[in-house]
Amino acid sequence: MNKVTMLLDNVSYKKNLKHAHGLSLLIEYNNKKILFDTGPNNFFLHNAEQLTIDITNLDAVVLSHSHSDHTNGLRYLDTENQIIYCGKEIDSPKYLRLLGFDKYVGIPKEVNSCSFSRILKTTQIYPNIFLIPLKSTNLTTSNLYKLTNHQKVLDDFSDELILIIKNANKLTVFTGCSHHGIINILNQVKEEFSNCLIKNVIGGFHMIGIPYLNNLGMSKKEIKSIGYKLNNFEINHFYTCHCTGLKAFDLLKPILSHKLNYLSTGDVLYY
Repeated sequence: MNKVTMLLDNVSYKKNLKHAHGLSLLIEYNNKKILFDTGPNNFFLHNAEQLTIDITNLDAVVLSHSHSDHTNGLRYLDTENQIIYCGKEIDSPKYLRLLGFDKYVGIPKEVNSCSFSRILKTTQIYPNIFLIPLKSTNLTTSNLYKLTNHQKVLDDFSDELILIIKNANKLTVFTGCSHHGIINILNQVKEEFSNCLIKNVIGGFHMIGIPYLNNLGMSKKEIKSIGYKLNNFEINHFYTCHCTGLKAFDLLKPILSHKLNYLSTGDVLYY
């Protein structure tokens, strides 16, 4: 049985499940169990227990990028004895700038990432399961920085990667935050898998502004423009969450209609 379980999202409508600003998905495909991101704390473990899901026997952990709302849960895993895949610059210190102050939002400093498997090119980690490091982008976010050569510069998200499951000639694309831009990501997928169709897209589209305020990170016009571009792709379903934000979701829904759904904490998707 192939399914995806949302172990942690910003939103939960189930009283026994905890939620927080972050993302953690359990992907099950062809008897493989992959944890895609770990969220900002140990809530993903609590929720897995509540959902009677055993995640002590994971085949792999995949980190979409190094931001702490996707990686802080590593503190609660046996990282020394777990296969962990990540982008090449997963160790790059990351910061969120608010009111002139910089808050560290990178991978937990106490986690030893030396044993992590860094993905430098499109790689098939298991049959029909691929990881793709994203191409360079000029897209930046005004309050997100990284430390390079002892200087803080706008983050270019060079550590970001996506996961793809190929079922016959149909693809399911998993993205953490789409910092590279969801349109750019889908175009790269189409380029690399030119003989396949994208069936599902699952993940955040990074349209939220400051997480603590849950405001929009771009104009309504820009969000709607992305919605129309997404609608032009021959894609069956978009299952969004996390950094898309509910306000942006409400703007996208009239455009994408039945194609667009929100995955909240505890939701299960069969594909």
